[in-house]
Amino acid sequence: MKTTKEAVIKATSDLADEKGLNNVSLKAVAQKLNIRTPSLYNHIESLDKS
Repeated sequence: MKTTKEAVIKATSDLADEKGLNNVSLKAVAQKLNIRTPSLYNHIESLDKS
């Protein structure tokens, strides 16, 4: 299954709902999607929160 930007957003949202926003990390999102953490950088532009 190909990982899409939408899948990354959904996985992140699901994790925030399940564990709280402060417990969301790149590693947790990658694990939820069954991919390696560095692979997420193909789907996100930055971690800038502003």
